[in-house]
Amino acid sequence: MTKHIQLIIPEPCHESWDKMTPVEQGKFCASCQKKVIDFTGMSDEKLAAFFRKPDISVCGRFREDQLGIDLAMPKKRIPWVKYFFQIALPAVLFSYKGYSQYTKGKAMVKPVALLTEQQQVKLMGMNASSTTSQSQVLTSRVVDTEGNGIGYASIWRENSSQGTAADSAGYFRLTVNEKDSLILLKISGIGYKTRNIYVDLKDEYNTPFIQLEKDDMIMGEVAVTAGIVVVAKKRTSVTMPKKNSMIIPAIMDSASGHFKIFPNPVASGSSLNIELTSKLKEGYYYLTVNSLDGKRVFQKEIWIDAEAKVMNIELPFITVGNYIVSLKNKKNGKVFGEKLVIR
Repeated sequence: MTKHIQLIIPEPCHESWDKMTPVEQGKFCASCQKKVIDFTGMSDEKLAAFFRKPDISVCGRFREDQLGIDLAMPKKRIPWVKYFFQIALPAVLFSYKGYSQYTKGKAMVKPVALLTEQQQVKLMGMNASSTTSQSQVLTSRVVDTEGNGIGYASIWRENSSQGTAADSAGYFRLTVNEKDSLILLKISGIGYKTRNIYVDLKDEYNTPFIQLEKDDMIMGEVAVTAGIVVVAKKRTSVTMPKKNSMIIPAIMDSASGHFKIFPNPVASGSSLNIELTSKLKEGYYYLTVNSLDGKRVFQKEIWIDAEAKVMNIELPFITVGNYIVSLKNKKNGKVFGEKLVIR
């Protein structure tokens, strides 16, 4: 039987993605001194492969459609996963088609500047005679909707191996063949929607920039427990800008099967039983029921005795659907989760 994991949302701090420092694999949060890895370009298969080991714990950033769905665990670990973020992330960022925007017909922006280069090849300290090649150089800048440069954006030519990366201010140069006239570029940046755009190389005008739109994402510290990846999310009275992302801290125990829920499914407004299948540390816990999109529908503080085996919890009337029941140790912050179906 194929095992599955889920990315779910049960508590957020208030760090803004926009204010973090861009780094090669994502961004660096100065507040918690951690790198936040961007998973938004990964397929379901690669996400499942990355989180196959239960002891993985990283800060990550996700698309909303990556949350609350079953991700089939690979039977064998894919060899390249270990080195994924050193060598493969740029290619992955180009691969996600669901967030691409295609420009049909003529380019929506003015064409980029064209230069003709003669490239000399130097061999063993000597110039190779007559070894030159004609090429065009596209020069432009990748910016957001406010005109700010998008550092380290990726620029890739479709159906070819030609690509480059922008500098920290968003400027880039891409060398193409002199005979090319109309090319399709795929532009992507961490935190922005990927854009596909046709560029007419024969147009005489120059373009100062290529614009990308921001993409709303969810971030959090991730670890696998009980076959579920839990990213905590908590309601707060602090007013946050709508476009600001959040770093979501959660200390997750790497072991699985700490408790079971029965009956499951359970009727709305009835009670459920929680059977502890492994010994939990004695103390106060928050028992929380969250929807798969992270909305809290019920929370109760309970005491768990060191010898406790089964607990009975009365539930309020909750809308029919799939939920996550989590137990969070009030003292050390460890969280354990299981899926619940309410009918």
